[in-house]
Amino acid sequence: MRTLLIVGLLLLTSCANVRQMANSLMSLRDMQFRIVRVENMRVVGVDVSRLRSISDVSAMDAIRLADAFRSKRLTTTFTVYLEARNPNDGGGGGKPADLTLKELPWQLYIDGKQTISGAIRKEIAIPGGQTSAPIPIEIEVDLTKVITDRGYDEL
Repeated sequence: MRTLLIVGLLLLTSCANVRQMANSLMSLRDMQFRIVRVENMRVVGVDVSRLRSISDVSAMDAIRLADAFRSKRLTTTFTVYLEARNPNDGGGGGKPADLTLKELPWQLYIDGKQTISGAIRKEIAIPGGQTSAPIPIEIEVDLTKVITDRGYDEL
């Protein structure tokens, strides 16, 4: 009888854990991401995010950009900040379940075409029913390759 009681308790506990894991997986499927901002846009080290007109380009920056264009290597870097929303707010009688993403693969599409991809390889904790702190994604892309693949008109 005692063995049956222990087995019954273990079964109930296991069912609760399985249910909680299933809810977490469903929440993971329903995660929502949005771009908060893009910062620090640089082309071959030149901060182009501060440029408003051609007159804002210094002589040194113009030489640097021209050299990079001539050598067909327009390395561009920028930081995209994402927010992740965990929809598991405990609605339906459960308690909010925090989610921890161990790795976040991403892909950047421009005009419906995959341009680059990568992954964030650090843990990101997202409390149940809340939004994460902005998640920085450092991106590096060679604009020469994008131009070659798509042409100037599509850039």
